[in-house]
Amino acid sequence: MEDLTAASLACRELMVSALLRYANSWTLGRFVQEEMDYRVIGLRHLAVIDQSEVAFAQWENVLSVPIGQLVEYHSGGIRPEDVANLINALGLGAIGYGVNK
Repeated sequence: MEDLTAASLACRELMVSALLRYANSWTLGRFVQEEMDYRVIGLRHLAVIDQSEVAFAQWENVLSVPIGQLVEYHSGGIRPEDVANLINALGLGAIGYGVNK
């Protein structure tokens, strides 16, 4: 009976040791993969930030030209009423073009 108990104890110790080693290998092996996953996420984030900066710069260029022209017109003596009349005339021209199309 003592031999059976000793063998059972040795078997339990081996089984616990094997399970602990398996759990450690799974956990420690996963760290490298998770680090790579987070690095890929970080690289994608940096790429999106760069794209946002480029898009913002393009919008700034698109908007700065007409605003600069309005500032020049205003400094040249053109009144806001003149600008409003110009916008109305352009709107009527667009409507006329749309009707005749």
